[in-house]
Amino acid sequence: MYRLLIVDDMPIVADGLEGLLRGAVHLNVELYKACSGSTALDILRSKRIDIVLSDIKMPGMEGIDLLKEIRVHWPHCKVVFLTAYDDFEYVRSAMSLGGFEYILKVEDDRKIIRTIERAINSLNEENVARSLIQQAYRELLDADGGGAMRDVPFGSEAVRGTLRELGLAAERKQAGSTEPIAEETSGQAGKAYFQLHKVRLLGDYLESGRETEFDKLFGELSTFLLGDETGYMHKLECLHALNVVYVPSLAACGLQNELTLLRALYKRIQSGEESSWRTIEGRFRDLAASIFECKRSAMNVNAHDFIDKVHAYIETHLADDLSLATLAAHVNFNPSYFSRFYKQTTGEALSDYIADIRNTKAKELLQRPAMKIQDIAEKTGYHSSMAFIRFFKKQNGITPEEYRRRSLIGSRRKEYNAGVDERRS
Repeated sequence: MYRLLIVDDMPIVADGLEGLLRGAVHLNVELYKACSGSTALDILRSKRIDIVLSDIKMPGMEGIDLLKEIRVHWPHCKVVFLTAYDDFEYVRSAMSLGGFEYILKVEDDRKIIRTIERAINSLNEENVARSLIQQAYRELLDADGGGAMRDVPFGSEAVRGTLRELGLAAERKQAGSTEPIAEETSGQAGKAYFQLHKVRLLGDYLESGRETEFDKLFGELSTFLLGDETGYMHKLECLHALNVVYVPSLAACGLQNELTLLRALYKRIQSGEESSWRTIEGRFRDLAASIFECKRSAMNVNAHDFIDKVHAYIETHLADDLSLATLAAHVNFNPSYFSRFYKQTTGEALSDYIADIRNTKAKELLQRPAMKIQDIAEKTGYHSSMAFIRFFKKQNGITPEEYRRRSLIGSRRKEYNAGVDERRS
């Protein structure tokens, strides 16, 4: 069971969110509430919180300030912002700091539930990846080292400290000495930490099938790994980070033989049988090539099945959230990759397809004289009749009311002409 913290300076809003989430029993979350950022931090310090649902604008500590604290001390926590401020730059700054998602307060409760579901799915995926990593390290490291890695998340200071100790111990072991190894300089530490951020981006490229970008960035990382001035400890850190991003992709592609090869490579490194970093770098390149080949094959076979599935979802959920993130999640794609994949497969942008379907549906509903414009707007995914009118006029050059008037005149003319033809015959 995950723990979810609701943060809002208005108790009535916090109570309402609590009632909504408590009613969604399938989420199976333990709920906590705070009416300020400082109170939220107190709860975070005393409880392991997995998801935070927070107002972005609060007196005292704002949501973004809370996010900064969470990213430093609890990097795995998923932070979702609920905001009435439809300000792109403001929201973008929150997302750039590591926010998981944001929801406008004008959106309906279903969007909140779906977003929490995605946060839970993300946590589940990370837990699976962490388990695979721990399994690999249990095989690689001795009992003490394996124990030290337990529950240590990639990218945190705890990981760097643990790997530093393991790396120094390995250097002493290889040197046959128990003498302490000189500590790294701040410049060396900073350079090494920057490489770990490159590995994170490599993981995104692996997942989304962006082979060209991957190759370019991996070449930069290789320069670091193959450099004579790069210490063993830093190389071990990069190996851990690469393992984090490779293992889930290999597992997702069903490449069990490659997973076995990866674990065997670690064993050889640990035992000293494999000390050539150029060979190690080459092995990781080969593994990446296998992942990309798997993704290409899957896309070639299933491309139109994926598109058909998305089209069916769009046509039956016109009134719901049809954001890129939602549609990509429906077919288990990375959003940015799915956008490119869709255009390459169909020859048109996904947003254009959605607009065409909504426009067609709107014209169909406008044929019903008794149906109100507001109702048509909602059925085609617009919460505001003004937003719907702007959309329709952009698509057709006339307002919905004008389209309806012309359609009715056209229908009556057809009926009249049909009656005239019938009388003549």
